[in-house]
Amino acid sequence: MNWTEQYIVPKLYNYLLWSLPILIVIFIYTKSAILFSVFLLFSALIYLNHYYLKYISRYIIIPEDKTTVRMFPGDEGTLKIPIENPTKLPIPNGELTLFFYGPDEAMAMIDQQTNKQGIYTSNVAVLGQQKVMHHTRVKALKRGIVQLRTIEYTIYDFINSGKVRLGYRGRFRGELIVYPSLVLVQGLQQIMQRNQGERPKNHSVHEDVMMAMGTRDYSPGDPFNRIDWKATARTNSLQTKIFETTTILKWCVIVNIQSADVKRQTINNLEQVLSHVAYTLQFATKHQVSYELFINMRGPRGPFIHLPIGSGKDHLLKALELLARVSKSTVLTNSSEMLQFVRVNSNEHTFFLHFGALNREDQLVYKQWELDGATIYRVYSNAEAGQVLSVGGELDEADRP
Repeated sequence: MNWTEQYIVPKLYNYLLWSLPILIVIFIYTKSAILFSVFLLFSALIYLNHYYLKYISRYIIIPEDKTTVRMFPGDEGTLKIPIENPTKLPIPNGELTLFFYGPDEAMAMIDQQTNKQGIYTSNVAVLGQQKVMHHTRVKALKRGIVQLRTIEYTIYDFINSGKVRLGYRGRFRGELIVYPSLVLVQGLQQIMQRNQGERPKNHSVHEDVMMAMGTRDYSPGDPFNRIDWKATARTNSLQTKIFETTTILKWCVIVNIQSADVKRQTINNLEQVLSHVAYTLQFATKHQVSYELFINMRGPRGPFIHLPIGSGKDHLLKALELLARVSKSTVLTNSSEMLQFVRVNSNEHTFFLHFGALNREDQLVYKQWELDGATIYRVYSNAEAGQVLSVGGELDEADRP
């Protein structure tokens, strides 16, 4: 059973129960048909309401599933919660209570009232043999995660007096994920174009011969095997095949969110840094750049978060979700420990982008990498728009204690 049950009996029922023996005694002495009718009415009222609540509470179903709403700040979305009543009896008076947990206050209900503990209540009636989808409209306020921790469904009896409160304990889960805002990072296009010609192995653009886009007129110097003979016969002029351009550019994105100030755990401009990271990853996805992501925040499987190399829209969504889950109260790992792992396990990478705090020790590590042939940039995040710079020089305000 996926529900805990709590029956709440009103004082009215207690008065009715105490009155039944008295009515019987009076009826025996008076033989009054009216008193007997009142006795039957009170008995039927108590029994039917109790039976109704007892019966209906056994069969209410919330399918064991998970619903996730993904948004950017300012977006509006809908959290959908299915409730099914397989019995023939209706539930005209039902009340759904949702308990949300979101310490960052990343979202708010639209046209609904919630208290400071994140408790939301709404009337939900379900007819017999019917499945309803309750829609909760929400608006994303800022980056963060909001979890639907608890669901309660309260069913009232026919006279809206007695009730049973059902606490859900099944596997249905709800989560609202608010990604970081996308804030411009200047210089990404330039560094990509600059490096595509420097290292053909990891930064080259090529044509995918399996993905033909069309044809064009033949130009002197076109390879003989690129001629499209069918198109040539159709147009009576030599035609050259055109293929889609793809890239094998690979980036390693490193994010250090640890503050140099011993009184703080994370950097002051955390939100700005994460917004610049999000924009950079979207830029990489748009330009078919493969990337992996490192964040020095302790994860469920290790001392830091690592998203393996990948590309495409699904990979971007995974990365944005990791950024959304970064918390100011999380346990952090020293950046030097993360950099050591990155270098040992990312030998094929020669292009690195650093975000967030950059201390002197990390600069020395990057200088050594550059001597080994790597190209390293850092994104300066102290202005509204991020700026790609070479490693070295002045430190960010976030890097200073």
